[in-house]
Amino acid sequence: VNLVFEIKEGPKTGIKSINFVGNKHYSGSRLKEVIKTSASNFLSFLQTTDIYDPDRLESDRDLLRRFYLKHGFADVRIISAVGEYDPSKKGFIITFTIDEGEQYRVGTVEIHSNVRTLDEKVLRSKLRLSPGQVYNADMVDKTIESLTVEAAKRGYACASVQPHAERNYPTKVINLAFTVDEGAR
Repeated sequence: VNLVFEIKEGPKTGIKSINFVGNKHYSGSRLKEVIKTSASNFLSFLQTTDIYDPDRLESDRDLLRRFYLKHGFADVRIISAVGEYDPSKKGFIITFTIDEGEQYRVGTVEIHSNVRTLDEKVLRSKLRLSPGQVYNADMVDKTIESLTVEAAKRGYACASVQPHAERNYPTKVINLAFTVDEGAR
C-alpha cells in the first residue's frame, strides 16, 4: 500500500498584539523592549520574531523575570504567558500576566571569610553592591564571581562563595552576607 499525504501549510500565523497584565512600575512599551517576541507590522517581512512560537514565549518569560530581578523586584512572578488565536484578527494575541511584588533596596552587605589568610578588607573591595542601592540579582552574581576570582588569585582555586539574603518585608530591604569557604588548595 502506498500512502500519499498532501499538506498545504498556508501562511505562518503572526502576532497581532502583545499585552501585559499586572505591571505597575513599567509600561507595556518598556516591557516589549525586554522580550524577543514582537507584533506584526509593515516591516515584518524582515524578521521572524512576529511569528507565534511557544518556545520563544518561555524564553520571554525568563527575560521578563530577569529584568525585574535586575531592578529590585525580588519577589516577581511571571504567572503566565498565553498565546490565543483570534480569528477576527487572523493572528495571535499574547498576554503576559505579571505579579511584580515590591521593589527592594540593599540593606547591609557583609563578608564572612572562613579562610584565615583571606583578608575581608581586600574582599570588600570586590563588592558590586552597596547599602541603599536598588537590589540587583545580576550584581549579586557578579559579586560572587569577583570574590571567587580574588580567592583564586590568592591560592584558593576551589574556594566557594555562598550568598545569604535576608528580607525585611516591612522596610523592603534585603540584607546580604557572602560566606567564603576554603576548598582544596
